[in-house]
Amino acid sequence: MNIGYKSKNYFFLILFCLTTCIIACNSDSKQQEQSLKYEFVLVDSIQINIPIEPHFVEQKPSNDKVLLFSRFNSTFYIIDKQGNVLLTHNRIGEGPGYYNRSIYQAGLQNEQLIIQDLKKVYTYSLDGQFVKDQSYQPTHYYTSNGNIQNGLKFLQDSLIIYRLGTTGVVNFYPNKAATMDTIKTVEILNANNGQIYDSLLAIRFEEESIYKQGLIYPTFLPLIDLSIKNTLLLAYPNEERLYEYTLRNNQLEVTTMLDFKLDEFKMSRGTKEEDLIQRPSPNLNRNAMLNSIIRAIFTTENDEVLIIYSTGIPDKYASEEALGDYTKESKLLGGIIKDGKLISSGISIPNNGFEYMNIQQLIYWGDNQWAFLQGNEIERDYYRLYIYELLPVL
Repeated sequence: MNIGYKSKNYFFLILFCLTTCIIACNSDSKQQEQSLKYEFVLVDSIQINIPIEPHFVEQKPSNDKVLLFSRFNSTFYIIDKQGNVLLTHNRIGEGPGYYNRSIYQAGLQNEQLIIQDLKKVYTYSLDGQFVKDQSYQPTHYYTSNGNIQNGLKFLQDSLIIYRLGTTGVVNFYPNKAATMDTIKTVEILNANNGQIYDSLLAIRFEEESIYKQGLIYPTFLPLIDLSIKNTLLLAYPNEERLYEYTLRNNQLEVTTMLDFKLDEFKMSRGTKEEDLIQRPSPNLNRNAMLNSIIRAIFTTENDEVLIIYSTGIPDKYASEEALGDYTKESKLLGGIIKDGKLISSGISIPNNGFEYMNIQQLIYWGDNQWAFLQGNEIERDYYRLYIYELLPVL
């Protein structure tokens, strides 16, 4: 009897020790995962013979081809991953095969160059020959001062995703309640027939993204990319949150929403409601993105997400209440999301000598490598890509 009693006690003691050990190991593993540190390590550089300052149009190569654009001569360049220029393309003008100077977005798809302007979607072969165009009726007209704001993204072979050029709070009732459900941020265009899906395939502001604690966060563009599962990932600049949209029955639905906390990310500051009643305030743009903001999201073939964000350290010459973007002393940092968790943030982004790093000077190169564009400040007849690998710090 005593032997059985002691055996039972030993059994529970061993079980308790094993359980405690497993919990401790899991806790240590989780703590270790959350405290991972990463750094960009320079592994290579590539010269590209483009004489006038270009920037990346898309967020990653397409079949080992990279699309760049120079706003100074309104010219597209297609290069391979060795830096060879495969195509120089400029068809601004009137008539068949010519596009408007105001371009919404462009990209490479199925070994073709696709360009979307204010009225049509144009298709060209990779040797620059005109293939076809498709008219459509945009819901919003805007220009981008010669820059291309968006890289082309196809949710399916015929569905083009694009961010609207201007968004904002459009109306306020006397009780200061904003009409959130009328504000679209992302639209879907059928490239085959020019149809814009208004009610079914359009993303509107998530209410908490622009209206918090009595302050308004208007007039910003959402950040989008496609995962390897062909779902749409979306983030708003002022919010530490990632949305995943899935296309089901011809409708985009939020299937996942991930909240995270980025190192050194400072809370955004909106504007007061009374400044926005009845009509948008002249200060709308200046009030929109104060303090830290998310600048871009990149997905990899491993289904990881790299978040690029600026910390928004206040300008030392500006008072705390001054209106305007806090950029002069900002740091550009990165965070990594893997398996639905933020595993690292506060990663320093190489600036290669730039005072202010333009997010369009960065592209995901593939195989956990990233390319940063740097100009030659002396000759100015070529530019160089610096290839970095993002590695854990041992």
